[in-house]
Amino acid sequence: MLILTHRRLGDDPTTLISVGAGWHTHLGILTDRLEGNQTEGFWSVHVPLEEDYKQLIRKQKTHFRNMNTASNNSNLENQQD
Repeated sequence: MLILTHRRLGDDPTTLISVGAGWHTHLGILTDRLEGNQTEGFWSVHVPLEEDYKQLIRKQKTHFRNMNTASNNSNLENQQD
């Protein structure tokens, strides 16, 4: 098993998308090579993965925004009691 940790990425969506898709692509190439399979070209894999990561980041931002809104509403209700 390989565990990859990339630290200090910040929260810029463009960086997260690019780095996520990049590591995903590199690790896919590594897996193909280790299994003796033909590898696809980096960019032919990376570009579609960037779209996948854009959707993932968008969903996470919406999820956390909704969590913060619910938390703020709960705090307001508790203050009114």
